Amino acid sequence: MELRNVKITIQQAANWYSSNNDTLKALALSAFSRDEIIIYYIKAQSKTVSLDLPLEQIDKFKTLAQLSVLASYFNKTYKK
Repeated sequence: MELRNVKITIQQAANWYSSNNDTLKALALSAFSRDEIIIYYIKAQSKTVSLDLPLEQIDKFKTLAQLSVLASYFNKTYKK
């Protein structure tokens, strides 16, 4: 059997991975790792905001924001 290479972007892989199509998910995972796709999704959905927080609370709020993005990704509730 002859093998062929197909080039896809991380954005295409993330879209395929978040689809309901198991074949597209498998193709996405053959090009990028699950962690790479999730990290891309977090960065792509991030917006910059400015908040005045106590220094000891900054890491906590960053983590909560990242968890919120991950939850919306896995629950498929994020509106693009």
